[in-house]
Amino acid sequence: VSHAGAWLEHRPAMINIRPLKLYSTAVSAKFPSRQAWAWENDEATWASCVAQERPSKLWSRLKVAPVAPVAPVASEPVKSTKPAEAFNSLLKWEVSVRSAVLELKLHVKLSAGSQKSRVAESFGHNAIPRCAIHVWVEGPDGTQLAEARGSVCPKNTRSAIHVHWICRAKSCRECPEDKWRLIEEHPRPSRAKRPWTIPQALLSILATIGESFGMARVELGAEDQGSQKLIQYYLDLGFRGTTDRPVLGELSMEAPVAHISAFAPQSWIAKLPLADFNVWSWLWGSMQRPSLSSIVNLMGAPDMWQWRVDWPPCAELQIRTSWLSDDANPKVTISAHLRRPQGELAYCRAVCRLKQRSVRVIWIGSSGSKPAHASVRGRLLDGSVGSDSDRKVTIAAALLGSTAAMARWFGTEILELTVMDNGSGKLLNYLLSLGFRESGGPGSDGVSTSCEQFAMEYCPKAWRERLPPDSNLSMLAKLFDS
Repeated sequence: VSHAGAWLEHRPAMINIRPLKLYSTAVSAKFPSRQAWAWENDEATWASCVAQERPSKLWSRLKVAPVAPVAPVASEPVKSTKPAEAFNSLLKWEVSVRSAVLELKLHVKLSAGSQKSRVAESFGHNAIPRCAIHVWVEGPDGTQLAEARGSVCPKNTRSAIHVHWICRAKSCRECPEDKWRLIEEHPRPSRAKRPWTIPQALLSILATIGESFGMARVELGAEDQGSQKLIQYYLDLGFRGTTDRPVLGELSMEAPVAHISAFAPQSWIAKLPLADFNVWSWLWGSMQRPSLSSIVNLMGAPDMWQWRVDWPPCAELQIRTSWLSDDANPKVTISAHLRRPQGELAYCRAVCRLKQRSVRVIWIGSSGSKPAHASVRGRLLDGSVGSDSDRKVTIAAALLGSTAAMARWFGTEILELTVMDNGSGKLLNYLLSLGFRESGGPGSDGVSTSCEQFAMEYCPKAWRERLPPDSNLSMLAKLFDS
């Protein structure tokens, strides 16, 4: 610790807490041990770093000032001292792309690995899968001009790809001017004050790869040194701070993954084999795949949402999910209860079939196959009485809409149910007025509709804001596909 402290006294303005944590356990060693080194660094990076002095190594990890051009790393294999489960496989892509004035080589490397987790151990598994993503471009002479690093892991409900590092070279030998780093193919964000650059394109490619994993957000830590320029730079790209102020010199920021991936050069993305690539099947590799219930628990996925509603007075809505243990045909039960302290008012139960991407409504009314309470039957959200010609949302339709919105969390596309009435046909006509269509041919009592469209029209906005967004755990749909 004293050795690191002496170096920090020499450069007091450039403190970065996270790298120091990695080296505090290996003070006596000239270089950090493999176990102490951050997992996301691959073999080639390690090989290029062991030849540097330790202060230089620490300096290179600080996210400040653009870095000088880096010579290409030798392709000889490096013997690893990490545990055998650290890297299951590597996947490399190399394509030719073009910036504003240069022909470049775009490299993408996915490193499938695993991470020990105490939560995973509680479910009988030693580790959970992680994927390190390294994207970089090389000039015509093979010099690395820019790079970006990120990682994904199914460990929480944020479904975020984390960006660890973005940098570029100061100059390019083939193009002395700054035009070599510009991208003219795609328009930049409306709030961006400068032309779109190669590092920003690499950030967009990271986000695009994250979408293949089902990620919903891009998150990073802006290590601003007090000038606020770096924070403003990310604000212009569409990021927002997740905290009020920086913590230990770093402001946590995030942006929707679709917003950042939209600015990736399309000619670059078209050359990458992402369309038909099942990333989760590849990532599992030789790992023992946990059960679906274990995966959900590893992600910390909640199973209950509840809040007060405007009407009826003192009533609250509770939505719960429960997993069925059949991994061959995974299903989720969704139940929505509208209650008052005196008892239940309305109830909806549905089963979401994950492989079929459909949710079937089992019952709408009250628990025990009973009708809804008379005080809410036929009532609108404000308590007034609805009519057959009134297209305003009733309590029953809102309950069904919230169930559909919850099913969208799992990538569900179709909402279906079986019509059971007393033979009058009123229920069928009512469902058809809500947008359902008869399915199964003439004489069939089944109806179906788009789950997304129904949730959009009939789940009240105030209720929708309490539930997870459609894409918040779209990672689940990708996991089920694998």
